Amino acid sequence: MVGIVPTSTKVKLKKTKAKTLPPITPNLNIENRYVKSLDNIVDDYTKIIHKEVTPIFEDLISVQKEWNAQKGNLLKDAFYDSSEPITFYDGIKTIEDYNKAVAELQEKLEDKVEKLKNRFDMDNPSINKMVSKNISEIDKYTNDSLKANIEKQYGISRLPQLNTPAMKKVIDDSLEVNVNLIKNVGTEYVDKVSKAVLDNFSRVGKRDGKSLIDEVYDEREGVTKTRAKTIARDQSAKITEAFNSERYKAYGMNQAVWAVADFTARTRSSHLKLNGDIYDIDKGAKKDDGTYIQPAQEVNCRCTCRPVVPDGLFD
Repeated sequence: MVGIVPTSTKVKLKKTKAKTLPPITPNLNIENRYVKSLDNIVDDYTKIIHKEVTPIFEDLISVQKEWNAQKGNLLKDAFYDSSEPITFYDGIKTIEDYNKAVAELQEKLEDKVEKLKNRFDMDNPSINKMVSKNISEIDKYTNDSLKANIEKQYGISRLPQLNTPAMKKVIDDSLEVNVNLIKNVGTEYVDKVSKAVLDNFSRVGKRDGKSLIDEVYDEREGVTKTRAKTIARDQSAKITEAFNSERYKAYGMNQAVWAVADFTARTRSSHLKLNGDIYDIDKGAKKDDGTYIQPAQEVNCRCTCRPVVPDGLFD
């Protein structure tokens, strides 16, 4: 795997004489609650999509089955059996009838998909509230953790409550990013279901219609829930590090030591090389390719940092 160091790789840690505080890593309880919240949102999306799209899928199945039956009759050089149960699409006798019915349903599906995407893209107060609560929990957790670290290491129990414009920006930016990501989960979900319906249309007649519908939804729901879980974990790490960075600077700690989460194959080789490096928090750590990054900036990065305490800061 490109950019990943195998588990067996030996890593020589860089030592530093700088005085540091312990790293503040994402709180797994808060993270798991966020995962659960996004999981529930996907469940809501599933119910809505199922309700709106399934009838069209069922009509497509009916059209295909009628045409398959009609083709069989034509091959037998027999007339259409009028004693068969009449469906909405009863009367499909020619390929032109079939193509027309399919085209109408495809147009209906596309129209429904656009309406659902617009619906999921609208502001949703309950989603905003849920995301705001998650950000507030991370804010409190990182604040309490830093104060506890300072008190334990330096015996200072009365520290000022810091609410800087930079931390307010972290809250605002995190809210916007996370709400938009959740909206995208919904719109992408609808697109994937729509594509799966059309991609599986040719299989109608070879499979029981009900099981085919269930298979399409189960597969798309599983993919969407995995995506939502990735978002929850990734954003929890990013928000945690964003609060950490701004709070460190607000207390006068402008440098940090890069700290990887673990030394397994999951950790990028470029991040392993940074482990132990001292960098300016404002600028970020410099990789071998010359680019600068922050802990948790890259997708699924679980790296963090140890803030460097300048001499005399807490004396």
